Amino acid sequence: MFINILFLLVFLVLTLLAGWLTLKAIRAPKLWVKILGGLLAGLLTLILAAVTWFGGKGIAAIYFPGADPAPDLTVAGTPEQIARGQYLADIGCIGCHGSYPNGMEADPEFPLAGGFNIGEAEEMFPPIGQIITENLTPGGKLAGYTDGEIFRAIRHGVNQEGMAFSRKLDR
Repeated sequence: MFINILFLLVFLVLTLLAGWLTLKAIRAPKLWVKILGGLLAGLLTLILAAVTWFGGKGIAAIYFPGADPAPDLTVAGTPEQIARGQYLADIGCIGCHGSYPNGMEADPEFPLAGGFNIGEAEEMFPPIGQIITENLTPGGKLAGYTDGEIFRAIRHGVNQEGMAFSRKLDR
């Protein structure tokens, strides 16, 4: 968290310096410096301000998710609910959280066992490292969660304590 806030402060200082540079360019005595310098420094200020703004929003979303408390609900597990859940898992979850021991077919016995390395399979992520998906079966990270906590974890991406999921927070 400290390093993220440090980077945010660095971008904030760079934004302020670019804004100061824009003001200096606009107040310059030569017309071409006013126009060219003002436009370039102003554009740099806007870009740095956008990076700072969205970086701050990202830090706030990760460290202060603001999710509501887990609702007190119990899923009855009717055949209709199970069929709907199977359908939703098939179209939205298995693609990343499935285990693929035989290549491109998900393991029918444990379809949400995780362990799929997206970075290796897609070949577009290697520069940032491996991205290995979590186990979403009852024996995985969601073991011991109530139905309401599972609902909140899926809807808001937070753990039982209400913090965003990450390896450092959960292990």
